[in-house]
Amino acid sequence: MSSAASIQKGTQTQLQKTMKKSKGISWEAFQREYLTREEGYKYEWLDGKIEKTERTVDSSQIYILKT
Repeated sequence: MSSAASIQKGTQTQLQKTMKKSKGISWEAFQREYLTREEGYKYEWLDGKIEKTERTVDSSQIYILKT
């Protein structure tokens, strides 16, 4: 396989992954699969897409921990 063909194949694979991610998920499926997870990440449902962020406390939230 030539390098041009392998680059094209890699681009197609990346596009397929992106398309799968943008497919969306229903609110009910999100509740079942993500709301009960406790692995150090926070999951948010935004218009059918899932945003994954690390659970961290930022300096503006320290006062919450102190009370």
